[in-house]
Amino acid sequence: MAKSIFYVSDYADVWFRDYGPIFVKNQNHELAMIHWDFNSWGEKYETLLKDRQIPDVIKQKMPLKCFKPGIVLEGGSIDVNGKGTLLTTTQCLLNKNRNPNLDKKQIEKYLADYLGVNHFIWLKCGILGDDTDGHIDDLARFVNPSTVVCAFQEDENDVDYDALKENYQILCQAVDQDGEKTQDCQVAHA
Repeated sequence: MAKSIFYVSDYADVWFRDYGPIFVKNQNHELAMIHWDFNSWGEKYETLLKDRQIPDVIKQKMPLKCFKPGIVLEGGSIDVNGKGTLLTTTQCLLNKNRNPNLDKKQIEKYLADYLGVNHFIWLKCGILGDDTDGHIDDLARFVNPSTVVCAFQEDENDVDYDALKENYQILCQAVDQDGEKTQDCQVAHA
């Protein structure tokens, strides 16, 4: 049975996925962590900036290699399929409140270098009122390497209808890291 170890640390906000490290493994299955910069979702909440210390706290407790790319990125802004494809939004990763000096190709280079991905699916934007500026974890997720579930709005009068429809259409035209197109793109009804 695996042993669990719990560490207690002071923090400001519960969204650990956004400010905590992302753990990765290399080809030899060696575990490491990536400490992205956290600026409280585009410097919206000054009191939450102290959470950028959490990866350093974890590093002190765990003897792991720690990479610091030096760019702003929250964990909820990306999703990967484990085979080389990364899902994100332009609203978030290309937002001037994150990395104003980086363009799409430069961001993709960082993601490829640190996460080992080689294919990107860029959705456009998130829903109205989302403080994260379009985090992908609010819109779409890989449920296995070749299946994405996404939010969809059927009510044409809904404020989010156009954005969600556009994201859905992008996904229907997307290909995976092997160039394989989606076999079946459908709307499931609850």
